[in-house]
Amino acid sequence: MAKPRSVLVTGASGMLGAAVVDELLMSTTDQVHALSHMRPLRIHNPRVTAHRFDLAQTQDVHRVLSKLDIDCVIHCAALTKLETCEADFELAVRVNAIGTREIIKAALARNQAVKFVYISTDAVYPDGPEPKPESLAPHPASAYGISKLWGEEAALFSSTDALVFRTTIIGPDENQFLGWILQTALAKKELSLFQDVVFSPISVRLAAKLIRESLDKNLAGIFNLGSGDSCTKAQFADLVLAQLGLSCPRRYVSLGSLSTRVERSHNMALNCSRLAARLGAVPSIAETVNDALNQLEKA
Repeated sequence: MAKPRSVLVTGASGMLGAAVVDELLMSTTDQVHALSHMRPLRIHNPRVTAHRFDLAQTQDVHRVLSKLDIDCVIHCAALTKLETCEADFELAVRVNAIGTREIIKAALARNQAVKFVYISTDAVYPDGPEPKPESLAPHPASAYGISKLWGEEAALFSSTDALVFRTTIIGPDENQFLGWILQTALAKKELSLFQDVVFSPISVRLAAKLIRESLDKNLAGIFNLGSGDSCTKAQFADLVLAQLGLSCPRRYVSLGSLSTRVERSHNMALNCSRLAARLGAVPSIAETVNDALNQLEKA
């Protein structure tokens, strides 16, 4: 029988955090401390203890964590809105970098052997023609990517046992790409889709499953967490709509047509072969779409 773990999940009311908590509860032993900020926790289980704190407030972080005995932190909470990070870089750093550092400090003050798992982003990589391996030197173009890279560095500096995932996660939340596709298509409005932006998405549930498996195997270091292949944003949307039998007006555009102050990459594809070699496989884009839509039907 696996040794019981006490796991702290930040951002537990968010899309990924909630999926990670659900995945941990599939074990018969793990006890979960679920941390959230603005949104109420949607998970009700006797093995889950809910807490509230503001990641941007250092005293709040230490107040909560000083009372907890935990073996592992899975840090999903972040400021992810690109435009907000660009408009208020100080806030992005306070949440994504300094907040990460303070969580680590508070956790290590209670348990020097705590395992820290940090959910990062593909936005730390530079643009380029090929799927990005973990060995590629980071060069983020956006304020969001910079703040997340600094969070990575805090995690990796804390321990040789730290685990970092660089990922692009899709799910039904309306502020996510899949959620936006569904909302727009159901409203019969026009979708403007990039035909020159490539990525390697993974569904939120499959991402949570691979995070839990990586924790079980005690992986450490940096891993790309995504699909084993890649496609354009337009191809992804076409696949989703075909699977659902939905139709709506579509306009295929280039990244250069977007009027925004946020610097974006044309190629966000990830080389996930390192994680696949350690866990046996990572899903394809077709599998991640099927999983995301199956979860949507169950919701």
